Amino acid sequence: MATLDPSNAERRASPSAPGRRCSLWESEVCMGCCRPAPGCRIRSASRCTWDRCSGRSRVKTRRRSPSESQPPSGSSANPRPWSRQSNRSSLRGRTEMGMYAVKPRFRTSLRGVERRAIDAGIGADQLTAAGTVCALAAGVVVLLGALNPLWLIAAAPLVLMRLVCNALDGMIACDTGSARPLGQVYNEFADRVGDSAILFAITLRSGSLLLGAVTVTLVLLTSYLGTVAAAAGGTRQYVGVMGKADRMAILAAAAPLAAFTPALPVLVGYLATVAVGSVLTMLQRWIAIQRELSGVSYR
Repeated sequence: MATLDPSNAERRASPSAPGRRCSLWESEVCMGCCRPAPGCRIRSASRCTWDRCSGRSRVKTRRRSPSESQPPSGSSANPRPWSRQSNRSSLRGRTEMGMYAVKPRFRTSLRGVERRAIDAGIGADQLTAAGTVCALAAGVVVLLGALNPLWLIAAAPLVLMRLVCNALDGMIACDTGSARPLGQVYNEFADRVGDSAILFAITLRSGSLLLGAVTVTLVLLTSYLGTVAAAAGGTRQYVGVMGKADRMAILAAAAPLAAFTPALPVLVGYLATVAVGSVLTMLQRWIAIQRELSGVSYR
């Protein structure tokens, strides 16, 4: 794909319609993914459009030659400053770790459910709220497990339903064109509320208050590190061995086990596993963020 002249970038910056080829301005910091970035003039194109672009496999970014890195001749006396080459292109082929590695196949399996939800008029924000309700309900049944251990069995389908709702809200937002920054704020905040509710319930049920407090703190810091990368001009980081999906998958297996075995060792083991995994995930995300943003400057 030919590189667009920066002088015409604003005119060509409108996002492509779903399924059509994206017209990308491959600047020195553009990865070819339509995400706004420091120095990139594509502000209105969204990641959702790129995900549905039929021509994305044909787009290849390249490092500009020294002659191309200079402002075009005949430009204004104060041309737009050019940022240094970032390391984003090296991250395009990175391998996602944990449950996020199977997320594309999981999303594909939900296409039928997505179509029915759209036909029923269910929006992304409604699914975000439903996922939060599932997380809160999972926390309640964990606490009810103190009265009857069989309540813990109900935690497994609830956390799995939370994952389904969290996947569907993003899919519907993208495919209906309703994705917006405020919706992303709702989604991130709701995720943190759900995580906190579940982990606080497990902490109270296990009686390990110190371990629970450390685990909650590490989980929130891990999520914060992923979101602050996007706020700094990078991509939202999901890499790591202990993301949200991993925590919920482990809980879906641990909760029924705790219903038929002594619950306290299982719940304490879950908290310890999540704490250690969160430390490793923070290190992995920190390394990924360093690689992505080390060559980006604000100019």
